[in-house]
Amino acid sequence: MSELFGPKISLPVQISIITGLSAFSIYFMISSSTIVNPIISGVFDLNAAEMGFLIQAHLLGAVMFLIPAAKLGDRFGHIRIFSGGAIIFAVSSLFCSLSVSGIEIIFFRFIQGIGDGMMTACALVLITKVHPLKSRGCAIGFFLFAGYFGYISGLLTGSISAEIFGWQAVFLIPTPVILFAGFLAYKKSGRNNDDFFVSKSKHKFEEKRYPDFDTAGMLLFCPAIFMIAVGISGFLPGLRLNFLILGAVLFSLFLVIEKKSKNPLLMFSLFRKNRLFTYSVCADLLYYMTIGCIAYTLSIYLESGLYYSAFATGILLLPASLMQGALSPVAGHLSDKIEPKYVTAFGMGLIVITLIFYANISETKTGLTLISLMLALTGTGYAFFSSPNKSAIMSSVKKEYQGEASGIANTTEQIGNIVSISIAATVITIFSGNSTITPKLLPEFLEGMHFVFLAMALLGTINIIICLRRGDVKSVP
Repeated sequence: MSELFGPKISLPVQISIITGLSAFSIYFMISSSTIVNPIISGVFDLNAAEMGFLIQAHLLGAVMFLIPAAKLGDRFGHIRIFSGGAIIFAVSSLFCSLSVSGIEIIFFRFIQGIGDGMMTACALVLITKVHPLKSRGCAIGFFLFAGYFGYISGLLTGSISAEIFGWQAVFLIPTPVILFAGFLAYKKSGRNNDDFFVSKSKHKFEEKRYPDFDTAGMLLFCPAIFMIAVGISGFLPGLRLNFLILGAVLFSLFLVIEKKSKNPLLMFSLFRKNRLFTYSVCADLLYYMTIGCIAYTLSIYLESGLYYSAFATGILLLPASLMQGALSPVAGHLSDKIEPKYVTAFGMGLIVITLIFYANISETKTGLTLISLMLALTGTGYAFFSSPNKSAIMSSVKKEYQGEASGIANTTEQIGNIVSISIAATVITIFSGNSTITPKLLPEFLEGMHFVFLAMALLGTINIIICLRRGDVKSVP
């Protein structure tokens, strides 16, 4: 690895480059696939609920594997699991571009999500272990900056390439980048079982390993989370209750197994004994439940309701990503200096203000320039919440539990997104029916959109209270 980077590049910088490349690719895929979602839905004749599941399938794959991936990283090395996730992500992206039906692309989006989960779960652990507390917020801010630079690139490059070369192009563009990140991670992992993090060497280090892996827990946890998430999403409305009940039964069995495991997949003691961790995770869950549907809903409004092109929609949505990308390192650095709870509460307050605005968008009276300006304010709120809260989660636990904390944090993030999009898709379907959204249905769609954003503003307000009541990171020993 040092041969690729040069001997003067320190270990924290190397890890930041590897994880930054993965964040760029993942967020590029998130934004570009959201932009082309109405195009793909038109090609395969998908309704509003199915459009939502085209995004949720990716989230389902990630949410299933985030915690297992973090624990596998504890056992085999996080850098190796990260590398494997990069390969899965790249190969599934290729198959997404070759899909010929809605079911096929949804399936490969699900596999793509597994690769996403493996990389994301390990990335936060890698960053946390090589960066001390005094610079950790800034490092996570850079990670998010790389992600939102990818998000911005996806809005612009993805929308242009979709119009010129077809929707398939958005799945091919990030593939070389993620393969390169996986290659760098593979080279860093070495050929033996000693990865890193204990040695004082600048480029060579070792990672503490945990010999046991909770295989029985994983075999129950993954299908349980899948069943529950599918039930929440409503993709199969006739079987929705069945999926929820079966998922609840499997999760109950999982809880019984976990109590007897020497190295449980999910350590509930982290919640019982650590108020700061518990409140920070709850804040993360409510944050993503609040914001997950914003880009999804507004892209349908602009493309299907107002007939704007994918490129024009990308430009209009761009300010949110620009502000988050530019301000994430600043917000992360600020949270290194003052308590993260104040920074996150401020960010959440900005988001609530903009959600109230979106809940009052008029078909004829609200200018697109004003919407873009409010999106810039939304992006500012994203920046001041996300990296400080992630830093608070990772800093609230001891080093030996950071893999666990990363898996839990990222799982709640994906669950929050799934729930948010599910709520939006369900409400929009109630107001506008199962038909494909067109300008004729715009009044009904707007009614549903207004209801959704008001509900999200309420969740955001609750989250501000949680942020302020969780305790101080600086008091953690």
